[in-house]
Amino acid sequence: MTIEAFEISKNANGDLLVTPPKRAADSYASVTQFEISDRKLKLQMKWKMKSVVGYWKTESYDRSLSEDGKTLSGSHNQKSVGGRNIDMDRVLFRQ
Repeated sequence: MTIEAFEISKNANGDLLVTPPKRAADSYASVTQFEISDRKLKLQMKWKMKSVVGYWKTESYDRSLSEDGKTLSGSHNQKSVGGRNIDMDRVLFRQ
């Protein structure tokens, strides 16, 4: 199951920032790739767990914004320790 709740915002200098979703208290993510060009978004986050040494999971998003600016669609891929890989296509709504 995936909770796509990352947030894109601007800091005081006008730079775009990505804030990963908050899930369990034990897991945390770092953003390893973030690109926006034209109407395309590429984002990758690497997850780790404080209580499980050696655990990792990456989530990669390759999305396109619709012409009306209301939806993001494209692919989402997960890879994790142990070789579990999941590819999904989803449509997200802009909030």
